[in-house]
Amino acid sequence: MTRRMRTDIGGWLMILPQMIGIAVFSLIPIAMAILISFSDMLYVQSDSFAALHLIGFAHFGDILTDPLFWRAVLNTFIAALCVPIQMAFGLLIAVLLKRLGKRLKQFFRAVLFIPYVSSMVAVVFMWQYIFEPTGAINSIVTAMGGEAVRFLTDPNWFMPCLILMMTWSGIGYYIILYEAALTNVNQSCIEAAELDGAGRMRRFFSIVVPAISPTTFYLLVMGIINGLQVFTWFQIICANLGDGFLWGPNNTGITIVYYIYQMAYVNQFGMGGAGRACAMSVLLVMIIGILTAVNFLFQKRWVHYD
Repeated sequence: MTRRMRTDIGGWLMILPQMIGIAVFSLIPIAMAILISFSDMLYVQSDSFAALHLIGFAHFGDILTDPLFWRAVLNTFIAALCVPIQMAFGLLIAVLLKRLGKRLKQFFRAVLFIPYVSSMVAVVFMWQYIFEPTGAINSIVTAMGGEAVRFLTDPNWFMPCLILMMTWSGIGYYIILYEAALTNVNQSCIEAAELDGAGRMRRFFSIVVPAISPTTFYLLVMGIINGLQVFTWFQIICANLGDGFLWGPNNTGITIVYYIYQMAYVNQFGMGGAGRACAMSVLLVMIIGILTAVNFLFQKRWVHYD
């Protein structure tokens, strides 16, 4: 055995545990989900695959003609609007933090990042209390002589409230990454532009924004991937609204992953069970994959790595 072969074998042995983990916890479940999507399986059990009955693309046809699915798609994309909002305000706050002193910067950085690392369930309950008819906001409104607003049961207010919650909870992550990116901007380029007479806004949009574009691209891609999988916020809020609000007011609370969850674990017999849930999961992966591919295709036009 040559030295090159020994080196190669050693390398493969080093990554073998990771490869086994990826195969067991990622590749095999993905293959099983695709297989189940072509079957009429209602729920997964140890002996479910022994009597697996394939029905072809029937689930995909049912999903694509299901009005509730398209409502879930619309709601999911509306909820994902929190991503550009977080990016815009995250960059703005990061720029403002850069102007502060060291101690003030550390204080506000910690305060703004706390919501991101807090328990999502606790954060949801906190915001739910704020938006309740007898909550903090309505207490102020009624004290000023106004009428209480039912934020979470009014279809006109439900989605804006959820977007506000998600933006508040996740913006700290964007601030931290943008602040790190701003620190690495070449100051000599900014000083040269200032000597040439470029104004503050011109320097920001012509030098700083292109310099931090790799970070912006990363946040955009990851934000879209995570945004299209939003689930916990809607599941907890809708569950606490009581009977009649399973999908939120006027179906404004149903997202793709929340719909998949109801199919697979709550109402298997009424919604198609595991087979239809896996089919919808495959469609969601396709949507995310297409959007990610489009982002990578067009990133050459606006992302600058030098």
